[in-house]
Amino acid sequence: RSDGGIVTRPVTCLFPELHRVYPESMSNPTWIAALFGVQFSTDQRSHDMVSMPTPIQHLSIADALLHESTLPGSIRDWLLEHRAAFLFGNTAPDVQTISGQPREVTHFFKIPFRSTPLPHRTLFEAYPGLSRPRSISPAHAAFMAGYICHLWLDVIWVRDVYLPGFGPEAAWLTMHDRLLYHNILRAWCDQHDQSKLNGNTGPSLAAAQPRDWLPFTADRYLIQWRDQLADQFQPGANIRTVEVFALRNRVPPAEFHRVLESPQALEDNIFAHVSQAAIAAFYQHGHDQLAELIIEYLREP
Repeated sequence: RSDGGIVTRPVTCLFPELHRVYPESMSNPTWIAALFGVQFSTDQRSHDMVSMPTPIQHLSIADALLHESTLPGSIRDWLLEHRAAFLFGNTAPDVQTISGQPREVTHFFKIPFRSTPLPHRTLFEAYPGLSRPRSISPAHAAFMAGYICHLWLDVIWVRDVYLPGFGPEAAWLTMHDRLLYHNILRAWCDQHDQSKLNGNTGPSLAAAQPRDWLPFTADRYLIQWRDQLADQFQPGANIRTVEVFALRNRVPPAEFHRVLESPQALEDNIFAHVSQAAIAAFYQHGHDQLAELIIEYLREP
């Protein structure tokens, strides 16, 4: 039912191909939301929906950090040794879609925010044992390095992309349009980022073995989230960002493709609100700031 009590067709009828590929997941709209980076605002004035970076965005930046020279060689080599845990950590805060916890319990900041939050510090204040990588296992420490990367990248996206270009105060005629075109932007990002991920992302995620890694979330939830993600990134898997976002926005996938395949439509509907330079800056700043965050964490006094 919709909010007005009208009986609507089930998503399995609207998107039969998604149901064929992900039969269990398609019955769980919350899982769909988290898999593709949708979070819900508690701002009752706008009843708004805030969209975060997708798993592909998180993983593409994380993987780039493992193969570029931004990180010191010793740290990069160590993270490569524990790549499975590090990559999984970069997706793990969204486990709340499996556990049913409030978003703030796993992300450590609320939306909307007036000043830039520092969720990794909030996390470490609440659970100081996690702030000392030398006191936990190497895989656990690599996982936590990825975890705090996810938190900070979410903040950067909301602050630098979503709020100025697509937030409640941005210049859009309707909420539907600004949320729709924000999701088309994220689909555009996924198209560019997917090619940066090599074929072993799924197997690497599947190799992560959480053992009491989060004191606020049970291992069984992390394992379930890991397995659902790993399936999406197996070699040859087709990432269905467009289909799921179209479902979320209640428009045909063809509308996404119409915009994505038209440079003029992209310019008129997306880059007029947030420039390609701003998107490039998000990736560059995210890459550089996550490197600084990792160095700060792993080089604890």
